[in-house]
Amino acid sequence: MTAQSRKIPENMARLNEGEEYIRKQSIAVIEADEELLNHVELIEAVMDHIDFFAKRDAVDLDQETIQLLGARIFNDLGSAYGQLTRGYYQLAAATLRDIMEIVYLWGWFDRNPAKITEWRESDDKKRRQIFTPAKVRKFLDNFDNFKEGKRGAAYKLFCEYAAHATWHGFALMRPTGGGQVVMGPFF
Repeated sequence: MTAQSRKIPENMARLNEGEEYIRKQSIAVIEADEELLNHVELIEAVMDHIDFFAKRDAVDLDQETIQLLGARIFNDLGSAYGQLTRGYYQLAAATLRDIMEIVYLWGWFDRNPAKITEWRESDDKKRRQIFTPAKVRKFLDNFDNFKEGKRGAAYKLFCEYAAHATWHGFALMRPTGGGQVVMGPFF
């Protein structure tokens, strides 16, 4: 049997059908709620803004680095929105954590542009010594004279509930109100 005569397994096709059904329900709820619709319009505006600036000719490698990070955020936003509307809430939140890391990194680069080259040219060991998410947040909090640690608390929340396997993270795999964990998408 050749690959041309084979088909996607039926269960995978049914999974996609279920995701599409949930997506239609999600879109209907978003369109019926002014606040949710405002959020989606904001996401689109951010993506449009990133698209405009990321496609410009970079004047140097530092600007290209910022543009490439922007392209990653663009992809993350599209992916998170897609995961959210198809019923994969934990995956959507994990993707938002990646956006948070990049935005914080951009914050450091904005306050100290020399760090762009240092980050880009660093090997894994140096990057882990200098640019871990915790160190980036610490720099920003110190620079901005923030004492509350809100960046760290927000990041920890996304780690705990979405990016790392934890007991608390199962909450994003249950329908509202609790109940059994759902394998696969749900509305």
